[in-house]
Amino acid sequence: MIVFLTAKVGMKDAIKVATFLVQWGVVARRKGREPSIGDYLSYWSESPATYYRDLARFRKVWPDDKSPQRRWNWVEANCRLPMKLDPEKVAARLLAGPVPA
Repeated sequence: MIVFLTAKVGMKDAIKVATFLVQWGVVARRKGREPSIGDYLSYWSESPATYYRDLARFRKVWPDDKSPQRRWNWVEANCRLPMKLDPEKVAARLLAGPVPA
């Protein structure tokens, strides 16, 4: 996936996109459903501006996705991830893996 993301947005933003996707997944797992923007902001104590910057980076890679949920569903179905997600460790594992369809 690192080659794919780097080709789309460069190395620095590739890491940010992968981290955002995993952070989304942490909240989705905790809630047991697709999180709302409010769920995400509250869980990570982030500002709306940061969320929308991260979402904009994500959409540079996958412009047709309104949220990371569809990509996260693919990750959950196709990647072996620990029950407890550490966003930094899982982002690194995700970057080394295949590209979410």
